[in-house]
Amino acid sequence: MSSRRRGFTLVELLVVIAIIGLMVSIILPAVQAAREAARRATCASHLSQLAIGIHQYEQAQLVYPPGTLAAKSPVVNLPNDNHLTWIAHVLPYREQQNLYKQIDQAVSVYDAKNTVARENGPNLVRCPSSPRHGAVYSDFAAAHHDQEQPISETNNGVFYLNSKLTFDDLADGASATLFLGEKITDSFDLGWLSGTRATLRNGGVMMNYLNYHDGLPRPGNFGYPNPAEVTSETTPTPFERITPVVEEADFPEAALPPDDAPEAAVPDPNGVPVPPSPAPGGPYDPHWQPQKRVKPPPPKPLPLNDPKYVGGFGSTHPQGMNAAFGDGSVRFLSSTLTLPMLQALINRRDGQLAQQP
Repeated sequence: MSSRRRGFTLVELLVVIAIIGLMVSIILPAVQAAREAARRATCASHLSQLAIGIHQYEQAQLVYPPGTLAAKSPVVNLPNDNHLTWIAHVLPYREQQNLYKQIDQAVSVYDAKNTVARENGPNLVRCPSSPRHGAVYSDFAAAHHDQEQPISETNNGVFYLNSKLTFDDLADGASATLFLGEKITDSFDLGWLSGTRATLRNGGVMMNYLNYHDGLPRPGNFGYPNPAEVTSETTPTPFERITPVVEEADFPEAALPPDDAPEAAVPDPNGVPVPPSPAPGGPYDPHWQPQKRVKPPPPKPLPLNDPKYVGGFGSTHPQGMNAAFGDGSVRFLSSTLTLPMLQALINRRDGQLAQQP
């Protein structure tokens, strides 16, 4: 009698592998979604802690912490001033006294005396979903202005250059004023201790306006050049505007005279019109030319490597970002939020009735 050895056939083995692959394809998105939900909750918790620290600072000092401290205005994204950020002022109120003591406020944050503090930022300023991990950068920023403008004393946000605002200065109400939001760290970031665009942003563009890869914006996004291709010769000067476009007005050959032209002569009783005298430059002057209409030029966007460029908010969370408001609440703002709505939330005194997100 011969014994037969039983085993899996090739077809059965392929069927089992296909079933396992199908189960993984079904379960994996759910696992990733659960992990992202946990990371987003941790991010919101960090923002909440920072907002609580801001309010505790305000209760102790009777003013909100300044967005940044500097002697030069406007603030530029260069290590050329003090630039102590608002985050540093919040540290003692969030159980970070040891790190706060490491900061020498008598010198610039870029000084060698502040190296230890710069390289060991608190965990509260980091989002678990951020692609840039490390203790050097902050994934959160405070709102300094509702438009794309350099950081200065005239901004209409809550945190700006040498700001000293109180609760009463929130004319639109604390619940309708955006304090903090997420940002995407790029290659121009000066670190969490720097009160530049590293920890301050504005509402000049919609959230996630630029897509980043390895800390650099992808070329061709919304008219911004690739920073790797921008040189000192090709970089426009700050706030440079496009040359005005002059177009011929759509006047017919028998154009109507301007409003300040003299009235035509009244014909005599015989019905023969009296020709008017051609005044120099007037509508009947043989050398008169049709007027030209000049279109106001649109502002040219600042290059991303321009030191005065600040930028907007953004995150790597799907469909939006976390944001902290003046009443201490943390809400998830959808990426479909319109730019005027975002600007109304940032501006502390515009009087707009912004719908609560």
